[in-house]
Amino acid sequence: MLLFAGLIPMKSISATPTTTLYIDPPSIIDISLTPPQTFTVYLKVADVIGLSGYEYKLYWEKNVIEFVNIHDNVPFSGSPFVATNTSTNNYDATYGQMYFVVVSLSGSVSGSFTLREITFRIKSLGRTAIDIQESILGDPSANNIPHDELDGFFSNQELTPSIVYVQPPSIIDPNLVSPQTFIINISIAEASDLYSFDVKLGYNTTILNVDSITEGPFLRDFGTTTVNEMQDDPVAGIVWIAISLMPAAPPANGDGTLASITFRVTGKGESEFHLFDTVLKDMLNNDLIHYTSDGYFNNVLLARLYVDPPLLIDPTMTPASTFTIDIKIANITNLYKYEFNLWYDTSFLNGLAIRTYPHPSNETHFTSKMVIDDRNGHIFVNVSYYPPADMITSVPPITLTSIVFQVQSYGASHLHIDGTKLVDNTNTPIVHVTGDGFVSVKAPDVAILEIHTDPVIAYSGTSVSIDVIAANLGIFRYETFNVTAHYGATAIGTVTVTDLPPLTNITLPFSWDTTGVPIGDYLISAEASVVPLETDTANNFLSGDTVQIVAPDVAVLSVSRDLPIVYQGWKTNITAVAQNQGLLPVSFDVTAYYDNNTIGTMSITNLGSGSNKTLTFLWNTTEVPFCHNYTISAKASILPGEVDIADNTCIADGKVKVRIMGDVNGDGTVNILDLILVSKAFASLPGDPNYNMYADLNRDRIINVLDMILVATHLGLQC
Repeated sequence: MLLFAGLIPMKSISATPTTTLYIDPPSIIDISLTPPQTFTVYLKVADVIGLSGYEYKLYWEKNVIEFVNIHDNVPFSGSPFVATNTSTNNYDATYGQMYFVVVSLSGSVSGSFTLREITFRIKSLGRTAIDIQESILGDPSANNIPHDELDGFFSNQELTPSIVYVQPPSIIDPNLVSPQTFIINISIAEASDLYSFDVKLGYNTTILNVDSITEGPFLRDFGTTTVNEMQDDPVAGIVWIAISLMPAAPPANGDGTLASITFRVTGKGESEFHLFDTVLKDMLNNDLIHYTSDGYFNNVLLARLYVDPPLLIDPTMTPASTFTIDIKIANITNLYKYEFNLWYDTSFLNGLAIRTYPHPSNETHFTSKMVIDDRNGHIFVNVSYYPPADMITSVPPITLTSIVFQVQSYGASHLHIDGTKLVDNTNTPIVHVTGDGFVSVKAPDVAILEIHTDPVIAYSGTSVSIDVIAANLGIFRYETFNVTAHYGATAIGTVTVTDLPPLTNITLPFSWDTTGVPIGDYLISAEASVVPLETDTANNFLSGDTVQIVAPDVAVLSVSRDLPIVYQGWKTNITAVAQNQGLLPVSFDVTAYYDNNTIGTMSITNLGSGSNKTLTFLWNTTEVPFCHNYTISAKASILPGEVDIADNTCIADGKVKVRIMGDVNGDGTVNILDLILVSKAFASLPGDPNYNMYADLNRDRIINVLDMILVATHLGLQC
């Protein structure tokens, strides 16, 4: 049975809502919708009473679809107040968002309305919910109107169905009597992105009781799980099991056991183990397409005509491969004639040949009619024995017919038996049950799943780290393939992945040396080479982040000097302000100069974008020739790749004059006049009216005999 019902989860905003806010149509599943085609959905409200205002947010996966047109149909008359109306295809790294808030200024409305018409353009193959969140419907008293949210769903991916089945498919054992027990498993094959399951299994309460139910290991192998339901209704004969992975766990893929049930035999008879109301969900709460295959129990030797093997999943088969299934019978007494139809999917299989097996093998007294109608996927077999042939009796299974199929393409098919007739030599029907088969073949598939880039803004000449997550999405074959990372159309490098197991990811590190790369924006991408027999190659290529290669830019904003005039031997401060005008932190040096002579160099480390750094250089003038005016400047070192270097150098507004020690009046000669000036300021301190800073030659903040000595020792010197 193929199950894909209830695709869209309904979210109840209250316990008993009567109003629904929903996407129409609720699901669009069409593999013919490819980029850049468009489709339109409608946001509607049904059965609302007293609507005076509403707000909602819509989200979708932006790598799959993007909106291109919006038309609002606000149901209020007049000019309603639209408080918020924003729409973006780039809400965050994953989703697009629409946010709309409107309030009526002219009373409320009741009924059913179309609120918004949205046209989306398809960007890639994939699937996404069109998710309604945080919706509020308000009445005239500003109360929240109870309602359901019914999301939308879009998919243009070819969905590979999972198989939920009972294992073993049949238990036929007359020795299983009260109070013995046996175990059946509810298993899954070809699971893809499974995050939760909800299944019910029916059984015959007149012959079986449930002893215990236990969780299987399949989901637990991928992370912590929550048991939502695990109960048995012994009156109705229904086991209900619902288990989900906890957030942060990755989705489950592959084959395994979902749950195990221990039954206790209480009587004689037969029981189907019927799977129904089965729901598989992915981590976005989307339903997953799947088949179910029931089980069977019998401890009274009821005849059973069935396909063997009942479940054939052989991924080693490829188009043009052939395989054989048998039609077997077990627990049969006095069989003299049998007839059956077998149906199959002709888009997946070709029927090639039928062979019947007489019993015993040397029996010749029978007639047969065998038809292969490959156009309609139908096989008919009728075999009738006649005297003196004996009737066939066997408890162990025996093969009645073998059928050869050819795989036409990758896919899956039920092998369904119906129209069966088993009769004895008196033409009396023999009561029996039937068992179908199922066959699946999946193509090899490698893919690029994710690309992570750090940093996304870089200076030319730096290294950019790129992690590419590649995967073998096939279910049977170890794959060897190449993965190449690119910036724009230029290859960064190629890594060979060797013998990657099925359903396994691998992270491949690439290092991009940006030396010589021109300034600009570069799209990072990765591509996996196509492996033999691969058909889905769209996921072999993936685009990632855009990396911006930029030039560094540093500057000296200003240079100033503490004093315009100093004596030879004085120390004075030169102050420079440097700035990082680039987009990333940088480290660089700043050097201060008098004329072309170096005062000193200071280093700046990891200066942030747009940040300033003030540097103070101490200039010791002891060795600096006197009687000169010196130009003061500062220069920032030129960084690799820097283009704007004009502002790396800055010159102070005024020069610094270096005098002869003792030349207090600055006339170029040390003489009695300078001593007179020192004597006039004698005993003064800074702040005193007669204080003269150039009379304080030793800069001890008091003018005394020591300063007179300094003048005296330099008497007679001149420029």
